[in-house]
Amino acid sequence: MLKTGISPKAHSLLNSIVKKLWIVLVSAFAGGLCTILALRVFMPPVFTAKASLAVHTQGVGSDYKTLTQTSEIANIFSEIFTDSSIKSMVFEKAGIEDFDGRMSSEVIENTNIIELRVSARDARSAYELLNSWLSVCSEVSGRVFDNANTVIIKEPASPLEPDNGFSAVYPVGAAVLSALLALGVVIFAFLSKNTLTAQEDFYDAV
Repeated sequence: MLKTGISPKAHSLLNSIVKKLWIVLVSAFAGGLCTILALRVFMPPVFTAKASLAVHTQGVGSDYKTLTQTSEIANIFSEIFTDSSIKSMVFEKAGIEDFDGRMSSEVIENTNIIELRVSARDARSAYELLNSWLSVCSEVSGRVFDNANTVIIKEPASPLEPDNGFSAVYPVGAAVLSALLALGVVIFAFLSKNTLTAQEDFYDAV
């Protein structure tokens, strides 16, 4: 007879685990799937489309004076571009009544460059609204100052990935934990069953 070095009890435990391996696999799948669904509900993806504008002026002296003046004008434009009346114009141009997202304008420090950002639940909405915003900004900037306007230096592009990128760590971790929990239940059930059988055998012997 071939000796494997494995006790009968351990051999029985392994057989029990193999027979109920489907429970472990189903638990792992369910844990990972539930985690993915929960992330989609409580952490929906957010896409951000970006574009950059530069302020140009005419009839200004030195380069330093030009940069200083255009930087000041850029800050004024940045505040104007996020005004509620401007947003209303953007919504009208885009053909929407309201926007469930975020529009932000920021001047890069010590430059004449304005960054426009539109964040939305889907990439297409963010991209299309940003294009409408750029069109309105171009119209408005020409009316505010006689010698200053804005020029697009970075065209908008449709975002390919969400800002809060989906990480596989969470569902994989949940799947592993669910599998370990199911495995623990299988082992506990086997040990409990064998303990009760041993007790019955003992009472029968007595």
